[in-house]
Amino acid sequence: PRSRLSANRTTPPPPPTEFKVLWRMWCANDFTHATCKAPVFVVQGLVPATLYEITVQAANDAGWSDKSAPLVVKTAGLEMPIIEHAETTPTAPKAPVITFVSEKSITVRISMGILLPESNGAALDAICVLVQKTGSIDLCDTSDLVALMQVNPHDTAWTVVWEGHPSTLRPLEHHDPSVREFVASTLAPGTVYFYRVKARNALGWSDLGDVSDGITTNGTFLALHWSFQWNRLADAPKLVHKTGTSLRLVWPKPYSTHDIDMYELQCKVAATTDWSVVSSRIRGQSHTVSQLSPATGYVFRVRPHFANMRQGQCSSSSWEAESNCVESHIYHTHGATPDPPSDVVLVSRSQSMLEVRWKMPRCNGHVVLHYELQKQRMDEVKSTKSILSDAAPDPAAPWESVSNTIEVDCATYRVQGLMHGTPYRFRLRARNALGWSVDGDPSVAFFTHAFLPPTPPLATAKTHYSLDIAWRDQQADVNNNVDLKEYFELHMCRLWTYCPHDAIPDIRLDTWDVVQDRWYAFRVRSWIRHRGWTEFSDPSRPIQTLRRM
Repeated sequence: PRSRLSANRTTPPPPPTEFKVLWRMWCANDFTHATCKAPVFVVQGLVPATLYEITVQAANDAGWSDKSAPLVVKTAGLEMPIIEHAETTPTAPKAPVITFVSEKSITVRISMGILLPESNGAALDAICVLVQKTGSIDLCDTSDLVALMQVNPHDTAWTVVWEGHPSTLRPLEHHDPSVREFVASTLAPGTVYFYRVKARNALGWSDLGDVSDGITTNGTFLALHWSFQWNRLADAPKLVHKTGTSLRLVWPKPYSTHDIDMYELQCKVAATTDWSVVSSRIRGQSHTVSQLSPATGYVFRVRPHFANMRQGQCSSSSWEAESNCVESHIYHTHGATPDPPSDVVLVSRSQSMLEVRWKMPRCNGHVVLHYELQKQRMDEVKSTKSILSDAAPDPAAPWESVSNTIEVDCATYRVQGLMHGTPYRFRLRARNALGWSVDGDPSVAFFTHAFLPPTPPLATAKTHYSLDIAWRDQQADVNNNVDLKEYFELHMCRLWTYCPHDAIPDIRLDTWDVVQDRWYAFRVRSWIRHRGWTEFSDPSRPIQTLRRM
């Protein structure tokens, strides 16, 4: 069977309304472009005798097309006209080359054919060598050494050390006869010098030429030794930024004849002697020391590590001796909010009150103004492994603020209005001029008493050798109807003398057999199932045994 092909009839695309011409040098990365309305464009500002790559994009109502195939074309060269120059002063010379350095002299090389300036039509009459001394390297730190290598741009800072005809300069043996040398003598040891040259013809002097590299004359061994030591000792870390818990330090690269590949940063608290290593793998010349204490002074020092140190050049390792590492100034961290109070302990308790005490926190540079005490109710947990109940946090119980205006000089604080026989835990935070601290760690569980202690004991019967003692539950006890008391503990104290106005001494755990005609006092407490001992009752009134007839 014959197959039939059919094509949908489409409308032609709209004609281009704008063109974008892009061009770049053959080896360049980025294109330069311009837009135009006509399909003809002249690219201006090209470099003569240079290859260019040119592409075009077209745009209509639907957008921009892809780039066209590149056109590679080379611009034409220029024919330079021959211009006859008039005679002028010489061109400024190029920089001389340093070839030799000793303790008191420097040799510079001047090439008559290359480095010497063009005479510009008139023969050279003279050459002038000028020098600038920037200073001595003795007793300079690294920053000063950097300053020594910077030339003063003013012409008045240069001094003429020699002036004469070029032919009087010393030629070099076995070299191009156009090369000459000049030796500057009677120089200071360990000093940085720069050189430059200017030339003169019949029309006058040229401008000052280019400046040579800076060079230091050799110093005596002792002077250089102390110079190098001082350079290293003066490279102490400098502070550039600080917060309450961090310090950012920078330091210059110490002057050394060996390559330095890393640094070790050490720190200590001011007025102490124990150094600790912050990091011994610092590749750069800056480091941020974190986890510091607020409002605290610290001292730092940097110890460089020398790379490619050959055997015998260092005593035991490639690290600089710590005695050569100078200590920085004392840098203080900023003040911060105080640390939270800690170590919350129980002082006393009742059925509806818990008295707690805590440890004073670190103020971090600003005095503590007051504290906030928070409480949280916990769940009682009875365990088969222990005769006493335990407590676990209640996830539904919120932290409640007891008071946020507790004075700093308060030694303890009583939390009133608590539920009897209920465990609670506490946490605190402190405030100074910068604000509140974070919440402290929660304390362990503290139980209010589930039961009140018994009433003070009373004597129900007595003889010359015995006393019958009785007590009962307090009527105010909210749990006096719950039978959880398992047994009691009775304490007795013998009163050697007694007067109704005397205070009863502390009850001791000692007991005696009662004897005739003596005074005694008693106290008692209850053992509650799962809760332990109650508080002791108040001491009884003094009780006297009978006298034997």
